[in-house]
Amino acid sequence: SIFHFPESGQAQPDQSRTHPGSAPLSLPHVMVHEMEIHRIDIVAAVAGAPLSYRLESNAQTDGPQLEIRALFQDLHRPEDVLRLTAAYDLKTEQVDAEATYHESKGGLAAGLMGLSKATGIRFQVKAKGPLAAVKGRLDLDVGGYGTIGFDLEAGLKEPLSLTLGGQVRADPSIVPADVAARLGGLEIDLKCRADMTSNPKIHIRTFTASAPSGTVSVEGSADLAAGLMDLRATALPLNVSPFLKDSGISLEGLGPVHLAVKGAFSQPEVTIAAALKALKVQGTTFKDITIEARGAVGVGYRGLQKAEASVSVQGMEVPQVPDLKGPLRGDVTAASPDFIRWDVGTLRLAGPEITVSSEGAQIDMDSGLISGDLLVAIQRMAAFMPAGPANVDGRLVVRARVEGNAATRQIRADLNM
Repeated sequence: SIFHFPESGQAQPDQSRTHPGSAPLSLPHVMVHEMEIHRIDIVAAVAGAPLSYRLESNAQTDGPQLEIRALFQDLHRPEDVLRLTAAYDLKTEQVDAEATYHESKGGLAAGLMGLSKATGIRFQVKAKGPLAAVKGRLDLDVGGYGTIGFDLEAGLKEPLSLTLGGQVRADPSIVPADVAARLGGLEIDLKCRADMTSNPKIHIRTFTASAPSGTVSVEGSADLAAGLMDLRATALPLNVSPFLKDSGISLEGLGPVHLAVKGAFSQPEVTIAAALKALKVQGTTFKDITIEARGAVGVGYRGLQKAEASVSVQGMEVPQVPDLKGPLRGDVTAASPDFIRWDVGTLRLAGPEITVSSEGAQIDMDSGLISGDLLVAIQRMAAFMPAGPANVDGRLVVRARVEGNAATRQIRADLNM
């Protein structure tokens, strides 16, 4: 190795500011021109298998030009290697850099990321241009998982900025054939433009992810110092019909779907709004549906402190009850510590001639246990009776205490009419 130390006539570090008896807090200026480590052993607990590497680096200066070269190579598989070359001109602020990496099956990167089925990894990134507008290309191929390819442009002067566009493609081996067919393809086109100020605060100006089944766009900001975010996302169009095949459910005209996330990183408030032209379930059709929901996420995303949701339906077609045409509205408030156990504060369903409500219901999604008090009020029974010679009408009020297990279909209800 070659080192540069200060000349003997240069000023030495001022030790007067250090505490008596303590060592200086910094070493004299040292520039390492060359460095070589002949062996670096990585234990199996880190990478999944014991690996050994060597490291070489070299730095040169020629006037305002600084050049760096580095190599990180597997001792037993020389073709598994990371190479880095970079040059920077202090006068013109021009950057020219390239990094390449190749790894065969069972290598370091796959082990660190837990990609046990990776057949190999190839990575390359190039960047060139002035600091204010460095342009480049990034390509990544993880055998058995997929590929990534992006064109990049980065501004490395205040404010920092990043613009990218490219495609992510999943390998067919990790996506079931029926899912791939329903998605319409395994490719996602990505575009992003963002910048970061010195606060530090990230501003996402535009972000879009487009696939055959729909497009998602995101914008907003994240304050890294305060730990706060304000993000908004929209999905349109969104085709989920292929995933409902053979379910007895069909829908038409889903979208746009709006999502907003605001608040602390660890405990944000989430709002969702969606519109649906038609939903058909087991022969019953609901038309012109709007859905709104909001909830305060629990600490660490472990549950919901409080959630509110409302659904409105402008029209209905029920073959068994032709006179039941809508509109219909449902409202619910609930909370859950873990997304498994749910405390339903209030539930109300209101439509023509009928109101259904419940308070204090409890649901365990894991065990299937349910309990709650139910109130059903029908103002005109004839509206719910199928057409026929019998003439049944009047008002009906039913109060019930419901307990049991929905998973085993063992339900007990105490009725009061």
